[in-house]
Amino acid sequence: MAAKPEIFWTLGTIQNGMIKLLKESDIYKRIVYWSDEDDCFIGMCPELMYGGVHGKDALKVFKELNVAVEEVIEIYKKGGKSLPEPKEVVFETA
Repeated sequence: MAAKPEIFWTLGTIQNGMIKLLKESDIYKRIVYWSDEDDCFIGMCPELMYGGVHGKDALKVFKELNVAVEEVIEIYKKGGKSLPEPKEVVFETA
């Protein structure tokens, strides 16, 4: 039986009923899920990168994923590229 993905959110703070983002990267979803095939957790940010961050500890993978997302955003900026629009992500498990 496949495990459900562990999804961690980093949104920011609530001020006057509105969410104030802490960083530009906060608009992008991060997903950490267990892969039976790879025997580890895989971290991805669908709008910016698939995979690339993996390990046995879900929280450690999530922390590393946050660093990777910041690095990818910096690469976009240095290359003069526009950042992708956030998108709705549907994640199915069997």
